Amino acid sequence: MNHGTRIASAVIATVTATALLAGIAPAAMASDGPSRAERTAGIAEQATGTADIAPTTQLADGTQQAVTDTGDGLLAVTAPATASGSISATGDGITIGIALPATSDVKGIKTDSGTIVYPGAAKNTDLAIQATDDGGVRSLITINNANAAKEYRFPLDLPAGAVPEQQEDGSVLVLTGADEDADIIGAFDAPWAKGANGSAVPTSYRIEDGTLIQTVAFDQNTAFPVVADPWWNPSTWNWKKIIKKTGSWVKARAKKCGIGALSAYIPVQAHHVSVNIQRARNGLRLVKFAGGPWGYVSVAAAGCLVNQLT
Repeated sequence: MNHGTRIASAVIATVTATALLAGIAPAAMASDGPSRAERTAGIAEQATGTADIAPTTQLADGTQQAVTDTGDGLLAVTAPATASGSISATGDGITIGIALPATSDVKGIKTDSGTIVYPGAAKNTDLAIQATDDGGVRSLITINNANAAKEYRFPLDLPAGAVPEQQEDGSVLVLTGADEDADIIGAFDAPWAKGANGSAVPTSYRIEDGTLIQTVAFDQNTAFPVVADPWWNPSTWNWKKIIKKTGSWVKARAKKCGIGALSAYIPVQAHHVSVNIQRARNGLRLVKFAGGPWGYVSVAAAGCLVNQLT
């Protein structure tokens, strides 16, 4: 082979190699995997599921809003455009605000599943929000490693006079006031946290200066990432609404107990009964049967049967 032939062959080989490299580069880039927001959403959704995530619409200010029609009125949840904002939950003309435990003001990213993610919003921690189709909202904390904080503060913006009240099961009710006539605005479900292997991680709430604080007690044996979740259940828990739909059922049970006065009392003074249920004697507790308002009904029936409602 002469010099000219060798040079021509080298040029062809170089061009061919360049073409091959150009052809595989996009594939290599595509294999980089999902974004951090997508990974965070996937981790959160593995813990919560996606069946009850409500669709949201982006508003002009960049917030995302979900509106649920309960048949008795509209419930609206608004997720902030950035992590420095607050969740807004509105129902029955009452609005509460839930600020996020962010240390960095990052923009929210809505994923295809409807989860809104704030990647890197706190040190070694990602935050996410899921509006739920019952008008509620989950504030999800994804703790990436053991260097993350163990306490997460959610400052609450409650209506004037409203008070949070911690329950024996760890949940937190929000009441319109501290007196016996107070109505229930909504509730933060009992806290939970899950490790990457699905195991429960010890967690608890406390209320301090109008702030809901969730402590997640991970340790050297914890499988990361850990997902934890304050879940706000709105005024669908309102006893007046529940009694409207289930009052006849409760009345019938009360009559079977031979307590006609209670039967007549319940639909008229429902808010008294709801508070009495919280304080029922002999260890009766606010049981959230099937994760919804039927818990009130079950406890009302139990209280009736053992004659323990005050």
